[in-house]
Amino acid sequence: MQTSLQTSQELRVSGATGTVCPKSGPYHCNTHSELILFIKKDDKFPMCPVDKGHATTWSMIRSQ
Repeated sequence: MQTSLQTSQELRVSGATGTVCPKSGPYHCNTHSELILFIKKDDKFPMCPVDKGHATTWSMIRSQ
């Protein structure tokens, strides 16, 4: 039971603007969910370019 909880948590990958991306993949801005960017592992999460740019949290759409 505890193992499936850990697996479930591992699938939820996210990070704030300026922090290092832990896993490559498609991410969406939590404010503008229609905006999807592919962010590479070890790159910094960018500012969201919508509305002249703003800091945000990026969430991976699917685990790869």
